Amino acid sequence: MISSVTAFAEYWQRIHTRTREMVAAIPEESLDWRPAEGEFTCAELVRHIASARRMNVVSATLGEGVYPGHDERFGISRRDLLHYLDASHAEVSNRLAGLRDDDLAEPRVSNQGQPYPAWNILLALVEHEVHHRAQLAMYLTLLGIEPPALFGLHVEKLRTS
Repeated sequence: MISSVTAFAEYWQRIHTRTREMVAAIPEESLDWRPAEGEFTCAELVRHIASARRMNVVSATLGEGVYPGHDERFGISRRDLLHYLDASHAEVSNRLAGLRDDDLAEPRVSNQGQPYPAWNILLALVEHEVHHRAQLAMYLTLLGIEPPALFGLHVEKLRTS
């Protein structure tokens, strides 16, 4: 359970920073690449992450956020995608700034039409983002590009006992 908006906002900043680093590592020529037919392209994943952020933070603060989609109107180039990602981060940060700690326990109607405490929707926002950021890391690996290290260290460099 999240009990402090301030603590969550600080954590959210780090989530955004790591996602932004992952997006910045995608080569411009690979934005339309997808690992298989029917899967998201790299660009679609980025737009989906940013759009889902918006939907979830509206759900957590006002209730019933609507998914705005992930089509090309939200950006095609890496620069535009980073701009959309940053804009969604600013929206989340601004909405969190208007939230009180007491609001976190208040039920909000999610995009699925079910009431959940606001803190639960914020946790879902993070879980969703991390899931898709991991997909982007795998996409980069499949493209032969080493993804950015998480917390500055790749798993291959960890010491074992």
